[in-house]
Amino acid sequence: GRHTSRQPMGRHAVVCLRSILLSVVFHTAFSFHVPLGPPRLTQSPHCCKRGLLHQRSGASVFNQPPGGINHRFNDQERFSLARRRLRTSKTLVCSGNDPKESLQVSEEDDALFFFGALFEYGLGFGALLVAFLIKLQPLGPSFVIDAPAVALGLAWTLPPLGLMLLLQQADTPGLREIKRITEAFARRLFLQRGNAELLLFSLGAGFGEELLFRGVLQQGFVAALMAVGLGAASLPIGVAAVALLFGAAHNLTPLYFQISCVGSLIFSGMFISSGNILVPILAHSLYDFIALKITLAEIRKDDEAGTRGKTNEKGEGGQNE
Repeated sequence: GRHTSRQPMGRHAVVCLRSILLSVVFHTAFSFHVPLGPPRLTQSPHCCKRGLLHQRSGASVFNQPPGGINHRFNDQERFSLARRRLRTSKTLVCSGNDPKESLQVSEEDDALFFFGALFEYGLGFGALLVAFLIKLQPLGPSFVIDAPAVALGLAWTLPPLGLMLLLQQADTPGLREIKRITEAFARRLFLQRGNAELLLFSLGAGFGEELLFRGVLQQGFVAALMAVGLGAASLPIGVAAVALLFGAAHNLTPLYFQISCVGSLIFSGMFISSGNILVPILAHSLYDFIALKITLAEIRKDDEAGTRGKTNEKGEGGQNE
């Protein structure tokens, strides 16, 4: 007789979940490999003072031609130069003797920013595809787009935001290290961006990560555990497993891993209580946007304070002379 072979659904689900885990690993790798250091502006020894400048990663040293002087940029100078970039150029151009005059900045930062945004959105669409293949409903049993759901998502922004503000009040070596890394990351990718670009990136993070971690992984784990007979224990085990994966995808430091796990538990609670993926997507997106704005405001404040302090020191030095 005719024999028809069909791949077991369980094996198909395992293959799909494995592909999602690989995307989580790639997400972690992307987080680690984005260059955090500010650009180094180095003038070619073959150029005059009106010549070309080439961008390299690393320390911020502006080297004049042989026989010239070295000018070391502070943070405020370095990033004010970057804000005045022309995105269509891959070189930095000095139009006069003052290196702070009209400059064009490399497209590298733009490429990193938009690649990161596309990657976040890609996570979401990839999760939707996997959910379709394994016959999973990633949007939740009570998915709806209406005013109450939007209001609930905005209100759920408060718990993770409160956690962030609470941690900002503490002063420990671990938190200082997290602040150093996140501020360096924000300087590189976000300091030059407008609100529309920040919102674009934040929406991508909420859309992609919540569909992946809550919509597919959490529901997939719980369904798989229920299928093997774990019963009521399936939900907490699935939520804990997703929290560990979410922490691994944001593992900048051991402490940040722990904080991310707690954040994942909060987002999972939103999804479970509402049954609507829109709620954690909105809360995650708005939280990221507000957190970015707070971080960038602190960076600018610190830069302005450092610039004023150095100006005062120079003024006092001139008076003493």
